[in-house]
Amino acid sequence: MRLQGEKAMQRCVVIVVLASLAGIAPSLYAQDSQPATQPATRLVVQGIDWPAFLIFDRAVQAELKLNATQREAVRGVLDELEGDIWELRNYAPAEQATRSQALSERLQQRLQTVLSRPQQQRLAEITFQARGAAAALDPETTSRLALTERQLEQIQVAVIRTRLATQELEALVADGRQQAARELLARRIRTDERNELRRILTADQEREWAALAGKPFDLSRVKPFMFRAPELRGEQTWINSQPLTLAGLRGRVVVVHFWTFGCGNCIRNYPAYRNWQKKYAPRGVTIIGIHTPETPGERSVEKVRAKARENELEFPILVDNQRKNWEAWSNNVWPAVYLVDRQGHIRYWWYGELNWQGTTGEEQMTTRIEELLAEKP
Repeated sequence: MRLQGEKAMQRCVVIVVLASLAGIAPSLYAQDSQPATQPATRLVVQGIDWPAFLIFDRAVQAELKLNATQREAVRGVLDELEGDIWELRNYAPAEQATRSQALSERLQQRLQTVLSRPQQQRLAEITFQARGAAAALDPETTSRLALTERQLEQIQVAVIRTRLATQELEALVADGRQQAARELLARRIRTDERNELRRILTADQEREWAALAGKPFDLSRVKPFMFRAPELRGEQTWINSQPLTLAGLRGRVVVVHFWTFGCGNCIRNYPAYRNWQKKYAPRGVTIIGIHTPETPGERSVEKVRAKARENELEFPILVDNQRKNWEAWSNNVWPAVYLVDRQGHIRYWWYGELNWQGTTGEEQMTTRIEELLAEKP
């Protein structure tokens, strides 16, 4: 796997399902070496703070009763921040936490001019609910509830238990009957965490917690945060196809993969691309290879054309010599495979060789392609 830049050095070859905003605790925690107000054992949440971006969910907007003007304004804020949120995936968890907090603060500042005071309050309540027990670890909440050190330790255990259960849940393949199982297990995880929290808190603390949470909101209505795939751009040279746009491919599942012909890891992915082209092109899947060179010798369009012909790569190939698409996708690794659904959202991705050292990337991504094909256009 070829890596580009320092940020990429932290990454592993894994399949990534975009984070759900359904109230499950964040995925990684670390020790806070010098907490300002809490014991040294206090955990700090690391990773992307997905609940901070709940305003972009339609169910939440409906709960807040946003009017057409407000919805348009929120859409504009998402347009402004989406690229930065998407780029968070390239960072290690500690950096993700710092950057997502900064983005959250920018978002809150913008929302102050969009939402009414009651709407801001209701959004804060829903966000609090979505964070679950981890919200108790925020210094402001800890102080307001007057949590003891013993209670903090117990809540930390509950949060870690939720994290582990969530990791097991996300390992399930979300197709067919298993999708219903995932939803059932997600509800069970949230219920178990709430019950554990009630056991830890006193009656007075429970009342204070309920005041912060407000009226219960059905978090199962919240959809996973889905990013719009960046449009193909730059001075384009295409091989095996006329110029394509993702907008023009709406209604089809699209497999976008970044590669360069001098990369051995990319070469070992060729059989999977050929298999997908043969199997899925007739079923409404478009495979697009974006060739972004690393070395000067990989910039030759004729060499790219010859390598494609030599290796029977018959899918459309966009020559990205100016790295416009590489930058638009915030991509930092060869090879990288992204799956785009019929509505133009990036749903899954895989970094590196699909079958590296016994991993089952090709099998997993094939299952995901089938999943996206089964969804209604």
